[in-house]
Amino acid sequence: MTVVPPRIGSDYLSGLKGRRISVSGRLIDDPATEPGFARMAAHLADYIDECRTCPELADTDGTPLAYGLAADGEQLARRGRAFAETARRSGGLMGRSPDFLATVLTGWRAGAEHFGDAADRVIAYWEHARAANLVLTHAISDPPADRHLASAGPVQAVRAVRETPDGLVVRGAKMLATLAPFADDLLVYPFRQLRPEEADQALCFAIPCDALGLTLHCRPRWAWATPASSRWPSASTRWTPYASSTMCSSPGTGCSSTVTWSAPTPCARAPA
Repeated sequence: MTVVPPRIGSDYLSGLKGRRISVSGRLIDDPATEPGFARMAAHLADYIDECRTCPELADTDGTPLAYGLAADGEQLARRGRAFAETARRSGGLMGRSPDFLATVLTGWRAGAEHFGDAADRVIAYWEHARAANLVLTHAISDPPADRHLASAGPVQAVRAVRETPDGLVVRGAKMLATLAPFADDLLVYPFRQLRPEEADQALCFAIPCDALGLTLHCRPRWAWATPASSRWPSASTRWTPYASSTMCSSPGTGCSSTVTWSAPTPCARAPA
């Protein structure tokens, strides 16, 4: 596996450039300089810097406590104090702080055996995310169906179409991607219990937010009315055809955004 050196805040901000973000039909490509987005980006850059040096947020090896595996009660208490410190820095107003999905992924790492043959991929992705202190968000809700229409229409939720040597190709839509314009990667996984006939929706994967063909459609910003909301706004997300690597698969923003792919994009496997 390629070891990613710890990032600093300026590295994170540079990585935000070049993604396609649509706000009320207007495209922007750099949240770090866009009014209504810039303060949130700066807040996250500060968080990444502080995770490297602040004893309340960093483990003894310099990695963020949010990605740490607690082996005893004291380590668990340290993680709890780190969560409290992260919340304190936003006054509790940031609805999807980076420690949330870092904890979800760390939980997957702690129970990697649950993923069967995909366990090694879960562990590899956690190691990659921890080393780089990736800012993650998820897209987990299925789009609502129009109950006034006939039920014979095509399935809208994300589902597997085919698998290639480079990864899994999926098609469909997902919603609820708080923090998407500021995240490094999106985690996509089921949020509800699936029925046997929905086996093609039993997917779990990660995809970079700057993937080719990806557009983040955000609701209008609130900064004009309340300055605090420009720093910690809330968020949602949608997909059309895209391709991505499978991080694992088992049978069984800062701002409101809709994520769309205009065409299938090149696949990229999880770090190995």
